[in-house]
Amino acid sequence: MKHSQEILEEINKIENQQTLEVIDTREYQQIENNLLEDYPELKNEIKEVLIKKIKRVQKIVSKTKNKYNNCCQFENCGFTFSKDNGGFYSEAHHLTLLSQGGL
Repeated sequence: MKHSQEILEEINKIENQQTLEVIDTREYQQIENNLLEDYPELKNEIKEVLIKKIKRVQKIVSKTKNKYNNCCQFENCGFTFSKDNGGFYSEAHHLTLLSQGGL
């Protein structure tokens, strides 16, 4: 029986030799089944993670974008992105980082 490292090396070798191509679901399932037959010890890893997320106050974001007409305020740049539909795209960023108490 091969060790996991040897198996991974073989898979990497195969992946590096082949180019990506479109395959249908049945063909994919057959490839997966063949791999599992050849390497039954291969299993997906399940990892539990905890994420801490800062949720922005959308009212502040919206009012800031409107106040400056979706234009960049960094050193009076004034640049803006226009979308195909005629609207504007902008992102609100912070002078004080969210992680340091910025809004």
